[in-house]
Amino acid sequence: MGQYPSTQQPHYSLAVFQNQPDVLTPIDLTITGTFPSYLDEGLLYRTGPGSFSVPFDNAEGELVVNHWFDGFTQNHRFEFSCRRSPYHDGGKGPIGVKYNSRHSTDAHKARIARLGYEPSTGFAQTRPPRKIFGPNPPPAVEYVLQNTTILQDPDVSPPPSALLAAAQQLAQNRPPPADPALPANPEEYNVGVTIQPKWPGGDASDSDFALVTRTDSNKLQRLDPVTLEPLESFTWARFDSRLNGQVTASHSQIDPETGEEFNFNLELGANATYKVFKISDKGNKVTMLAEIAGAPPCYLHSLFLTKKYVILGVWQAVYKYGGLGVALQGNIVDSLEKRWNPNLPSLFYVVDRSGKNGLVKTFKAPAHYCFHTIGAWDDESTGDVVLNYCKLDDHNVIWKFSLDNLRSLPQDFTHEAAYFAQARLPVVSNTSATSGPPTDLVFTAEGSKLNNIELPQINPGHHLKPFRYVYGIHSTNLTEMPFHGLIRYDTVTNRSLVWAPQNIIAGEPLFVRDPSSGPEASPETELNGVLLSMVYDANVNASALVAIDPNTMTQVARASMPYGVIADMGFHGAFANEFYQSLQS
Repeated sequence: MGQYPSTQQPHYSLAVFQNQPDVLTPIDLTITGTFPSYLDEGLLYRTGPGSFSVPFDNAEGELVVNHWFDGFTQNHRFEFSCRRSPYHDGGKGPIGVKYNSRHSTDAHKARIARLGYEPSTGFAQTRPPRKIFGPNPPPAVEYVLQNTTILQDPDVSPPPSALLAAAQQLAQNRPPPADPALPANPEEYNVGVTIQPKWPGGDASDSDFALVTRTDSNKLQRLDPVTLEPLESFTWARFDSRLNGQVTASHSQIDPETGEEFNFNLELGANATYKVFKISDKGNKVTMLAEIAGAPPCYLHSLFLTKKYVILGVWQAVYKYGGLGVALQGNIVDSLEKRWNPNLPSLFYVVDRSGKNGLVKTFKAPAHYCFHTIGAWDDESTGDVVLNYCKLDDHNVIWKFSLDNLRSLPQDFTHEAAYFAQARLPVVSNTSATSGPPTDLVFTAEGSKLNNIELPQINPGHHLKPFRYVYGIHSTNLTEMPFHGLIRYDTVTNRSLVWAPQNIIAGEPLFVRDPSSGPEASPETELNGVLLSMVYDANVNASALVAIDPNTMTQVARASMPYGVIADMGFHGAFANEFYQSLQS
């Protein structure tokens, strides 16, 4: 395991952000408290980084990951069952929990070990460009390689002709595979930001249940739902050749009633275009809903969906020079404009999801940033679209999640706290999408950094519908670990309840709805369910799965791993019932 030098004292989070072994054979976890009986036969999946270094085969040293988002994916599986409880008695015993995990990048790490560098495009990991283009790159590319400050220094403006020539050369001369002798292998790809127990647009042809991970690049990976072994990796172009852009959103939006899945595909370049699309639940039919050209090419992680519209929020994290740096430097972060421009508005593109009317209208708001949308709905009384999301004052959070920061918390560390925001888009008006400048968005509610919230979740019964409560990870001290507690935020009263035991690092809380609440969501039953969060408890040096009562934000049950068994809390997860239907939007 690599050593990670830091000028600061290690934080208790150091144990989490290390290489973690796999638990390939399921183990029974130690149960305290009582898990709700409706979790029986349920499966909780989690995905996210599980290792952060790779030793080289034929040279001293190792590749050390610098940013949390570049960690090598490890997937986790929790199985709930009375029949697996040691107290089982005719199916009426309390819920027991089994756990297993598996990395999905072994072939990718083997290639790094063999080559001595990271050959693939990552989030922040630097890729040596001369290793990719060889000793004699095209002249325009060579010019850029010799003048790398034009990509890194915000005060240096390169000659447009040089950039255009380099971009054209890159388009005509795509870099060869880093290791062409390596056969195709699904484990060659690092795909692990979100996980869905659902095949894109429907069911896999050979299975009634498909477990698929996604990321912000155009890659998806299908896993075995029991062993978590990668079965295949592919892109959105598998379903439609037009979806061949480099960038997409990790967070697709899925309509639970129709089964349709919505996302965008961004093709970087001088004429960057967002292709907003949907894929049907049956037959994998792709419908191109809109092609948006002229919008700033930005790093976007999520989008909004209502019963009528897909809304693309374009926040300021702009790819410089059309994304040229992604190809030349091999990562997203170095290709983004780091200097924040307070005068560059955030834009909201409203697209008709039926496929009939394309781009309906565009809105703008003062500059801000967002990683995660929360939910949206159509207000039938006004025709407005109501958006809810985790708002950030700027995009500095992208650079804050370096592993050195997370492992040691420098003395000057301040968490870039996201807070709840609600906005209305008056879509119904006499102004069309193409007749004039964007319309001003109207903010109707905003939380505060004291009630900071990220990795947001709601009761999934309220997806595409009005809701009151939002759940997420929370920091009670903005100079401390960004995710050492969980929060329930009341969007009506602006009040919150927090669960934050000492020395805990908490993962995204998934809300599992109590099925006895009935098929229809209502304000009276919005709190009926349980929150499940994978946490690291530094007090016992082990990870656990905790169940939290959303009414009181207190722990009702815990499934503890053995001493020393640690899992990174990961990014995102999903819960599926015994019929392998996703209960998480």
